[in-house]
Amino acid sequence: MQPYQSSLGLISTAKPKNHHIILRKFTCFIAFLISFQLAAQDKHAKGYILNTVTDKPVANAKITEVTNGNHVYSDSSGFFEIDIPKRNREFLVTHDDYKPMIQRLHPHQSLSNLIFKITPYNFNLIDTAWRSYKNTIMLAPFELINGAVALRYERFLKPKHSIGLHTSVYLFGFNSYVFDLGYYSASFKGIKLTPFYRYYPVRSNYHGFFLEGKISYGYIHFSELTYEYAGYYKKRLEVSFSTFGATIAIGWMFRIPKSKHGVGNFSIGLQSFPFNGSTSVQAPRADGTMVTWTTNPYWWYIWSPGAVLEFKFTIGGIF
Repeated sequence: MQPYQSSLGLISTAKPKNHHIILRKFTCFIAFLISFQLAAQDKHAKGYILNTVTDKPVANAKITEVTNGNHVYSDSSGFFEIDIPKRNREFLVTHDDYKPMIQRLHPHQSLSNLIFKITPYNFNLIDTAWRSYKNTIMLAPFELINGAVALRYERFLKPKHSIGLHTSVYLFGFNSYVFDLGYYSASFKGIKLTPFYRYYPVRSNYHGFFLEGKISYGYIHFSELTYEYAGYYKKRLEVSFSTFGATIAIGWMFRIPKSKHGVGNFSIGLQSFPFNGSTSVQAPRADGTMVTWTTNPYWWYIWSPGAVLEFKFTIGGIF
């Protein structure tokens, strides 16, 4: 080490201060302050919401940052963007059809391409929505074709088992038909009560396949039913009867998209619901002579309350 002379003329062998080292430390301190300030500012996070089972995008998922409660929704591709305050690293992801999820990020995890996966409800195990909503009330709009106002109530006893009652009130039932080149008509009113049991072997998030068994009771009053005599003469008579029947059917129940309570179902079945009215009656002709008048109610088994092939479509809500 070479001695040097100070401004006072003294000779010293001590090493002078290194100004470069001081400057470097000061620069590091300023950089630290800047980075700390940047870390304290709001940040922008973005990413995708995916289905855990299928890895497909989940639309309309709600992403909430837990610090301030700010939230956004994922789009049709599962993509979302959200501003998060300071050092927040915790999100809540919710969706009506998926289990809620808390997602905590690592301190140094990137916020530019987040992937959050949420798990759909498994109705075989959890059945959350269907356990909280056990009652369905539905209307059968197509039964208006037969002049009936029809209402159905279904009660879920268990996630895959239900019982219910389908009620059809015929206010203005009417059928016109052609038989042996003659024109016939039938006007009737009445009621049909059909208790049923359903078993759902398949039931998922949005739909369910069911097997159905039901019995029916009906009371029908014809204000006029066409009878004929000698293949030419016609007479409209008043007829009433009660009848019982049974049906087996298969069907599909579905939840209406973007609706929390809306449901519908359709089914097809084989029905036995016989026409119990008299097919022949003794009544006078115009000249007063008593003769036998007959009718062929084949139409009853095609497009009436007693149709052998029974189609049902109902729509309503589950609560």
